[in-house]
Amino acid sequence: MIHRERRAIVVEGDEAEIPTLLGIPLGFIVNELVTNSIKYGTGTITVRLESTPEGHSLAVSDEGPGLPEDFAATGPRGLGMKIIQSLVRQIAGELRIDRGDPNRGARFTVLFPRKQAPAAKAV
Repeated sequence: MIHRERRAIVVEGDEAEIPTLLGIPLGFIVNELVTNSIKYGTGTITVRLESTPEGHSLAVSDEGPGLPEDFAATGPRGLGMKIIQSLVRQIAGELRIDRGDPNRGARFTVLFPRKQAPAAKAV
C-alpha cells in the first residue's frame, strides 16, 4: 500500500490583469515549478504573484530540503528546467533561484514586465 503525504498548495498575491501572451507561458511555468516541488520538496507549496514597480513577480516555493549546493539553473538539468528557462525568455523575464522562507526549501521567482513587447515582424 502506498502512503502519500498530504500537500497543500497556497495561492497568494495581488490582483493583476495579465495579457494572454504572458498568461499562457506563466501557466506552464507554474505547472513545471509546482510539479518539481511535488517531486522534490515537502510541506506547503506557495504560489505568489506580486506587482513590482518594473512589472510583476511570480514565485513558487516549498518547505523541502532545498536545492543542492552545486545547483545551477543554466547547467545540464532536466527537461523541466529547460522548459522553464525557455518560457522565461519568451516573456522577457528573469529567473531567480534561492531558498524559501524561513530559509528553508527552494524558491523560484520569475520577474516579468507588465506587457509583452510586440513581436518582431517577419521579413
